[in-house]
Amino acid sequence: MFFSYNNDDSCGNFKDNRKNAISFNEKDIIDPSREHPQDFFSFDRFGHILPAKDLTPNAKKRAEETIRVFNLNSSERIRNLRQQAARVVAAFLQCAIIPDDASIDRFLDMVSDADCLSVYYSLLGRRMP
Repeated sequence: MFFSYNNDDSCGNFKDNRKNAISFNEKDIIDPSREHPQDFFSFDRFGHILPAKDLTPNAKKRAEETIRVFNLNSSERIRNLRQQAARVVAAFLQCAIIPDDASIDRFLDMVSDADCLSVYYSLLGRRMP
């Protein structure tokens, strides 16, 4: 998340833009230096980032607040990038039928420079290194 998109309509620039006057409690924001974001978020095939299933009420609130403060679902541009990543993962899974760990590792190595890398890892049930 520290190195996420740096655009006016989302992420840090959106949060820090004084015109938007976003108010929030820092304790309600996921801190990727101390927490693993994949524990809090999942993605759907339409490119939305969602709170992960089975979160505690407090963890769900923090995931929702992070999504709101950083405007992570309002940007069509980001949703399209995530949706494209989800399509690539779906195509890989259709071709692999039952992918083993080695084929998943090779696939993730091939997409290591892709936008929205966390989508690939999340949809394949892997944690980012």
